Amino acid sequence: MEEDKSKVDELIEHVEEYVNIQTELTTLKTTEKVADMLSSSIVILILLIIFLIFFLFANLAIAFVLSNMIGKPYSGFLIIAGFYLLVGLFIWAGKDKWLKVPIMNKIIKQAFKERNEEED
Repeated sequence: MEEDKSKVDELIEHVEEYVNIQTELTTLKTTEKVADMLSSSIVILILLIIFLIFFLFANLAIAFVLSNMIGKPYSGFLIIAGFYLLVGLFIWAGKDKWLKVPIMNKIIKQAFKERNEEED
């Protein structure tokens, strides 16, 4: 009878150890995925800021060139502003199709990257 108790106690210990290991493994996998997604987001944000600064100065240069060509100091800036208003309206009209869905798919793909690599 005591042997059965010790086997049951041993089994309970193994089950507890298994649950603890599985919990720790899940925590580590979740931490790795969050860290990977966060680091990717930070890299994209840094690159986006650099490109936006470049884009700003390029647009200022184009606006000055247009202003000099037309002869009125404000005309180039109004043309550039109007162009970006049209681009913004165009993008806003298709924001779900062109921005929301691709970004959402990229996030989901990144979150399940490990599972997708196992299937390949």
